[in-house]
Amino acid sequence: MELFLKTQVVKTGGFQYDVTLNGAYNKNIAKKVPTPVFYGSSSYATEPRNGYDIGNLWSVKSAGLNSQGDPQIYDANGNITSVLDSATVLGSISYSGVTRAPWTGGLIHDLRYKQFFSRVTFTFNLGHVMRTYIPNLGNNNENSVLIKDRWRKPGDEQFTDVAKLSNTALNTNYRAFVIQNGTNSVMSADNARIQEIMLGYNISSSLLKKFGLSSFSIALTAQNVAVWARNKYHLDPSIVDVSGRVGMPLPKQYSCNINVSF
Repeated sequence: MELFLKTQVVKTGGFQYDVTLNGAYNKNIAKKVPTPVFYGSSSYATEPRNGYDIGNLWSVKSAGLNSQGDPQIYDANGNITSVLDSATVLGSISYSGVTRAPWTGGLIHDLRYKQFFSRVTFTFNLGHVMRTYIPNLGNNNENSVLIKDRWRKPGDEQFTDVAKLSNTALNTNYRAFVIQNGTNSVMSADNARIQEIMLGYNISSSLLKKFGLSSFSIALTAQNVAVWARNKYHLDPSIVDVSGRVGMPLPKQYSCNINVSF
C-alpha cells in the first residue's frame, strides 16, 4: 500500500510553502517454502519460513548467563537450562520480527520566497528489528571490543551477556548460536533522518535575457544530515549487518549544483 499527499500550506505575495507526505506499507510473504533444517548456523535465524515475511528473524529465548558464565535459555516448557543440545535449542527458538522496515516514507517541506527556494526532507523506517553483536569467546578469530565486558567471576552475570572464555569443543556450534542469536540481542531498528537540506536561488529572467539564457539556478545541498534511532546504543540501522556488527558510518555529503538552460 502506498500513500502520497501534497498540500499548499501558504501562498501569499512572493512566499509559498508546500508539504508533501509519502509513505508505504510493504509485506513480502514466503509461500510454499520447505521447513529449514536446524544445524547450528546463524543463517538459520533468517531463512525463509512458510507464511512469514521473507525478512523474518528468529531467536533463542535467552535467560542470560548462569553463575559459571555459561549461556542459558528457556526450553520449550519455559524452564531455564544451560543444556545446549540440538533438540533443546530448537525448542527454544521463537519469532523476533522482520529485518526490513514494513513502514517507510518521507516528509518534504518546500519553501519559496521570490527568487529563493529551499527544501528539507525527512525520511522514516519503522516496524523492524536488528541484532546487537554479542561476541562468542570460544572463537579464536573474535576481535570485538566487547570482549572487555565478558563474564569473569560469579556475579558478573548480573551485568553482562558476554559469556566467559571457553575452549571446550562440546556443543561448540550450539553455544555460538545461542550466544549470538538470543532474544537478548534483538532491538528496534526504527529510525528517522534528515535526508536532505537544500537552499538555492533562481536568477531573475530579466537579467538572464541579457546573456541569452532561459534559466539559471544555483543550490547548496547537504545529504544524510542527521539520524535518530530508537535503540539504546543510538546506532544507525543502515550500517548494522544481520549479525549486529557495526560498519562505517554513512558520510555526510555536501554539494553545489548549478543548472543552466540556454
